[in-house]
Amino acid sequence: MNMSTIILAIAIILAVFGYFSKKRLGLPSLGLAAGALISQQWSSYVTVFLQQQGIQLIAPPLSNVVITVLIILPAVLLMSVSGKEHGKVTRLFEALVFGLLAASLLVTALGTNSDKILVSVEQYAKIITVVALVTALANILLTHRPRKKPH
Repeated sequence: MNMSTIILAIAIILAVFGYFSKKRLGLPSLGLAAGALISQQWSSYVTVFLQQQGIQLIAPPLSNVVITVLIILPAVLLMSVSGKEHGKVTRLFEALVFGLLAASLLVTALGTNSDKILVSVEQYAKIITVVALVTALANILLTHRPRKKPH
């Protein structure tokens, strides 16, 4: 299984999980961005630490697994505290943006050159990332919790 297939599978799984979790995905989208920054700074240190602990992977390389986990983990953790989203169309849109952002960040971090879809995602990664993060910020700032009626 090549990296392109793994990246597509992860993006699709995240999008489907995001849709069926009925959660707002603005905060988890920002978690993906935070994870991308964390992976840029810490992936080499974590990889060396894991290798010193005796963990060895050949295919996929341990460094790719560490980068992927560091990108996805903050988003998954933030999904647990995110608010509920009830509209099906809104959930679908947010899930698509969330999956596309995940693919964009993973392709940027890991690189790919074999899949036509991911080559396109890599080509437009900066635009995809900016649009997805602006959408995530709008989701956080423009949605509000229902107010409780005073008794």
